[in-house]
Order: sequence, then C-alpha cells, then structure tokens
Amino acid sequence: MQDSAGSYQISDSSLAQEAQRLQAQMALTWAAEAERLCSWGISESRALLELGSGPGCVTRELLAIAPQAHITALEIDPRMCAMAHDLLADMPPRWQSVNTSIMATSLPDESHDFALARYLFQHLSKPVEAAREVARVLKPGSPFVIIDIDEAWSILLDPPMPGEREQRLVDAVQQALQGGNRYVGRKLPRIMQSAGFRVAHFETVILHSDMIGYEPFLAALAPLSGTANDARAEALRAFLREQQPLVMLQLFMACGIRS
Repeated sequence: MQDSAGSYQISDSSLAQEAQRLQAQMALTWAAEAERLCSWGISESRALLELGSGPGCVTRELLAIAPQAHITALEIDPRMCAMAHDLLADMPPRWQSVNTSIMATSLPDESHDFALARYLFQHLSKPVEAAREVARVLKPGSPFVIIDIDEAWSILLDPPMPGEREQRLVDAVQQALQGGNRYVGRKLPRIMQSAGFRVAHFETVILHSDMIGYEPFLAALAPLSGTANDARAEALRAFLREQQPLVMLQLFMACGIRS
C-alpha cells in the first residue's frame, strides 16, 4: 500500500492484526463512502481500478456496488495480495490482483473508467506523481476518488484523552519522516488539480458516537492484540468507559474528473 519511499510498513508478525484493523476501519465508514461513490458513478463502471487494495476487504464491497465492473486491485505488498486471494476465493471472477506500485503501474493507457484510493495518499512521498499515473490509465471523463484523513480534523474526543494529542503529533512526525503526510486531506484538491484532474466534489464523512455508539470506534481505533499497541488500546477502552466522552471522526473524499 506504499511506494518505495512511503510510510506504510508492516512486519510479518503484525500482518494478521493489520488486516483486522483495515477491516474494522472500512466497516466504520463504508456505508457513507459507498453512498457517495455510487452518486459519483461507480455503479456504472466497467473497468474499476482500486489502488492500495490491501487484504481485499474493500475489493469485496466494490464487487457488490459495481456489479458490471472488472476490478483491478493494485497492491504493492505481496503478502496482502495473497490475503486478498484467500478472502475473495468465493467471489465472482471479476477481479484481478496486480502486485505493483501506484508510482509505475504498467497498466495500459486509458484502460479504466473509475479509480479509487482509500487511505493510500497519506503514505506517498510523491502524491502528485502518483495521481498523474492514475490519470494516465484512466479514460477521459473518468472519475478518480481519493479518500483520506487530515490529522487536524481526524479524531476528536471530548473531554480530551490525556496524552492523546501529543501521541498523535508524534505519530504524524514519524510518518512524515518516512515520507508520508497525515495532513494530506486538506491537500487533496490541489493534488488532483496538479495532476490534471478537474475537482468535481470535495466532501467530508463525519461519524459521531452519540449516533452510532462507542463500539464501532473501538473496533477501528484499538483492534490490535498481542502487539506493542496493547497498552494504548486498553487505555482508550478504559477512557471511553470511565469518561463517556463524545467521539467524532472525520475523513475527506475528493472526486476528480480526468480531462
């Protein structure tokens, strides 16, 4: 899910937990994402490109909302590709896994009519170049949707969790040192425009604990077990139990049209 200089690094020992986290992350926001994707034309796609497809959980959902599409699931990590093959073994053969980087896909020019990148661009050291490669493989007039975060407007806890703001700043700095950008959400329109896309939509998805409860947030934010994140995950669970704060999550969706 990263380019060669990107910030997404997963060890063999935490691979299964990471797949679990990605599944929970998708489950938290997918209904809202899918509604917008359908309104932007994904259901009519015949050749859909999914960038940074991971273990295949989103691919499975795309097969449902794009019933006519053949899906190219592009993923740089061969371990994730193998997990996707296992997960999607019972699905219709309307998809293929391509083990390569978004920076140089080797796909034919103008070969797809819709492209989607979820939580990928925050990990890229050269996001404009990546978007230009997407433009190359899209047909004129085709949509490209980027879904990602901006740390400044990502997770809100009220009252604040002690030390959480400082920890999130540390996480953002570490990701930046590895070539990523946890503040990429605010830059999505500019990235698309720089790559030759016309920005048709720029929207937010907002979820609130008073509407959906705490459990979906817990599953997405603290799902890991048997890892160094145990103490942090348990601290979050305890904080939610004891303080009963409100929790709000926001992510950004940009839709550009290939000129």
